Amino acid sequence: FDHWDHMNPMTVGRLPELATSGFPIFGIFSWYLDVASETDDTAATCTDLRSQEFRAVLKHHLHAIPSSVPTTKAWEYVFDAQKAGCLAGEIAATLVLVLNEMSSSRSKTRSTYLLERAEALIRRKELTASWLGGLQRNWMVWDILNAISRIHRTQQPAPDSEVAPPLNTCIILIYTFPTKRIEEDMKEFLKVLQKNYYEPLQAKHPLIVFTDQTTSETLVESLQPFFSGEIVPAVIPEEELTRDMPSYSCTEGVKCTSGEELGALVHRGVMNETQFWSSTYLRISRYTAGPLFLHPALDQCGPFLKLDTDFFLTRPLQQDPLDDIKREGTRLAYWQLQLQGQRQVGY
Repeated sequence: FDHWDHMNPMTVGRLPELATSGFPIFGIFSWYLDVASETDDTAATCTDLRSQEFRAVLKHHLHAIPSSVPTTKAWEYVFDAQKAGCLAGEIAATLVLVLNEMSSSRSKTRSTYLLERAEALIRRKELTASWLGGLQRNWMVWDILNAISRIHRTQQPAPDSEVAPPLNTCIILIYTFPTKRIEEDMKEFLKVLQKNYYEPLQAKHPLIVFTDQTTSETLVESLQPFFSGEIVPAVIPEEELTRDMPSYSCTEGVKCTSGEELGALVHRGVMNETQFWSSTYLRISRYTAGPLFLHPALDQCGPFLKLDTDFFLTRPLQQDPLDDIKREGTRLAYWQLQLQGQRQVGY
């Protein structure tokens, strides 16, 4: 810590100015603290249960995944930290709120206020290496500030360039080599989506439908009568639909084999006590597990929902889940739990 005064960002300026300066000072400081051995890990610890739980949430979302810490969790813990007298935890939760505000491009005034609030909390204690190092090692405060700084840099338009239009919110659907059963499911799916989502919320999200070339040629004509939104065909590359991939089947759940075609007229199911997945089904599953997101049809999309043709909303929505995703700055969300087995007899 021979150069502590030069490395400590709190001696350089105020947090709101530093976070929007365009210079990665917090990332440098975070690295410096990580390699320094003189910091005292006990300087910013809190032993109450709520603090331990929120620290676990921070580590899970910011390091393990990474993703945004839920805003509601951060707000709840701000008050819990105040009650418990956990100053370091309150600082971290306040900065999480700033991060989520900036991620969703909301009020700049509120972000600035929260940054000023976090700085005032940090300065309640002497700005020692032990205190500021403990904030990083126990609460990842400087990592959060670095993320805030990165978001600000990405939100700034390039010099002398046009500002890019905001991205759409989209719904993604797979509808490839549809069987008769899937065609009927698709029509029912669109009717229910229209009735319980688009009509009550006046939603305008385009429906991006990943499909094969042949199906794409009549897709809009065949499906538009059941749906008011824009339907956008997204043709899956031919190589993804013809790659060498054998079928897979299992008997009694454990006796499994590949390459045995059962001659079924569906892509997956159970026949003669054998559960099977066709080659077509497995190819599409592989494609949707990652390569799908490189398709140019998704260039217009920001937040999105991926739904299946056998997913049926049970009642009109009161709030748009895509609005929730934008507001929370969420990267991954499960917005409705459902029971599997709607095709079972007696269900």
